[in-house]
Amino acid sequence: MLLKRTLFTVFVIVSSLMGPACTRAGEEGTRFIVLGDLHFGITDQDEFREIAAVINSYGPDMVVFLGNGIDLVGERPPLDISQYDTLTAFRRGEKLNRKQMLFLDSEFREVAETIDAPVYGVTGDRNIPANNPDLAERLFLDRYGKRYYSLVMGNNLFIMLDSEQDNTAGLKQRGHISGEQLEFLRDKLEDADKYDNVFVFMHKTNWLEPSEKEKRLFDMLHRELAGRADHVFTSGEFVLDRMEKDNVTYITSGGNPNWETMKPFPSFFHFLIVDADGQDVEIKVVPLEPVKIEDLVVSQYNLARRGGSLEQKIWLDNPLRVSMLEPGDIVSAVAPDKGDAVLDLGAGTGIFTFIFAEKVGPSGKVFATETSKSLVKHIEQEAEAEGFGNIEAITVKSEGVDPFYAGHRFDIIFLCDVYELIERPVEYFSELRRSLVPGGRMFIVYYRFDSDFTPLEFRETESLKQRLGLEEEDFPLYSRLSAATVNSLRDGEGPLTGGQVAELTAELNDILDDRTLFPELVEYYGAKRTSTGKMIYRFIHPKDIALVEWLVEYLEDRDAFSPGREISPRTRKQLRRLNRISLAGIFRNTTLYDIFRVDRLGYVDDTQVISDMEKAGYEFTGRRDTLRYHYILEFKNGSPKSSRGEIHEQ
Repeated sequence: MLLKRTLFTVFVIVSSLMGPACTRAGEEGTRFIVLGDLHFGITDQDEFREIAAVINSYGPDMVVFLGNGIDLVGERPPLDISQYDTLTAFRRGEKLNRKQMLFLDSEFREVAETIDAPVYGVTGDRNIPANNPDLAERLFLDRYGKRYYSLVMGNNLFIMLDSEQDNTAGLKQRGHISGEQLEFLRDKLEDADKYDNVFVFMHKTNWLEPSEKEKRLFDMLHRELAGRADHVFTSGEFVLDRMEKDNVTYITSGGNPNWETMKPFPSFFHFLIVDADGQDVEIKVVPLEPVKIEDLVVSQYNLARRGGSLEQKIWLDNPLRVSMLEPGDIVSAVAPDKGDAVLDLGAGTGIFTFIFAEKVGPSGKVFATETSKSLVKHIEQEAEAEGFGNIEAITVKSEGVDPFYAGHRFDIIFLCDVYELIERPVEYFSELRRSLVPGGRMFIVYYRFDSDFTPLEFRETESLKQRLGLEEEDFPLYSRLSAATVNSLRDGEGPLTGGQVAELTAELNDILDDRTLFPELVEYYGAKRTSTGKMIYRFIHPKDIALVEWLVEYLEDRDAFSPGREISPRTRKQLRRLNRISLAGIFRNTTLYDIFRVDRLGYVDDTQVISDMEKAGYEFTGRRDTLRYHYILEFKNGSPKSSRGEIHEQ
């Protein structure tokens, strides 16, 4: 096949103020529009009508929905979009009934018919949900005839694949093209040389940060496409990405009008315009609203998922995360002296590094270590730009104690949200202790499982009101909240006011110590035991199921659900943790997952951290609990005196 010429450009267009900004590729060319992850049902009819009007303004010959054009899973009205996860919905048993499905389908068709071009689509995990597929599949077949198919337009071959053909409710086989569909694909590709271009469309993306299984599936598909297909369009990820391999251009294009609430990963709602004029193909990106340049650049390079570094930087520098960490207060508590040598272990983007550098002054030094070379480079560039001559950024190995540490001595070793990433912490910190000067201090900033709720977690309250407004009168939370707060949640439109949010968080924090809340929630929502003996609590986030099982057993063993029995402070902390997890699950509030990745913390609490550090030879000197979401744990080294800073071998 001849090498094709592809242009990939980005236009930021305010569609309500501007007319069509893209001219046709040529009189004989073919123009089509590609739209990923519309999720009609979460996206409402008015939003879809606006999108359809903009699409019409560009005069396409056809439109392709990359799966999930219509969303039939069962989360309507829209809930907290940050919890918008198919597997979560399946595990909660959420389904639309026949009437709801038919209503959504008719609404979708009503708007789709206003598009002045044929509309095609591919299967997705939410327009044919694996836990409720029968009617959804019939509706899809009524529109397109088959789950996979092809068509020809303007000497271009369009192949629509079914990435969900082997899908199950466990979402284990997504992206698998096999059997008759694989033979269909091979048959169509046999004639690839007859066409100017071969365009392939499917929903599931298996090449962005792939698991081993996804990588195998992608490699299998790529072997079929290499040398035959020109462009492959997918969605399934709310990002914009372009990758070339063996002259095949893979483009991931996903977005949603409600995406702005799905931080910390920046993206924007958009569609693609593809102009094919002979073998020349030009692809343009059309946002539906103005896009900040940093979001546009990050999205185009797909959050650097193949390297991981930029995605890390986005997460680490998220303003909400920085605000919740309270770095100024943390550094003030550590209180380094002028001239100190400080190790910022796992420094990330240097949130603490630069504050430490100001505190220790020119006579001191801050060593910022990271396993990511790009993050180290970022700190180096920032230090140079800001004129910090007392910062040294070092790349260290990801396993074990790096040799760099053995060659230096530090007055302070500091780590924040890092302890939980270290395997065999007793062994690790025992070896690292040799790098801490006698009397030197170790500070570990560790997440507080029993933290109070704060207004920062309730920035988007309309979906919270929608969800709680569906609860029955005997909902256990209602009897524990004031009448004014219940009314604010159930009545009226629009978000909660700042005062209402403050009142809600204060009342929720009083409830965290409630010893009968969890049993009443179980009775209200119901729970079931699987064939393997696992308990499924319908109101618990799936990531927390195993932890909740452990917490329930722990608390039952200590009779913590009986109000009249005395319980220890540690048991009370675990009770608060269970109640907090329960309420966050009901609210579908994943803020702490997004900001602090708390699901990776497992069962280790601050008491266990202290025990591990004492086994490693440190003296525990205090726990500071003045922060909203973290403890500051302080330890002291009592090893024999030696020099500090860099070690010079004799």
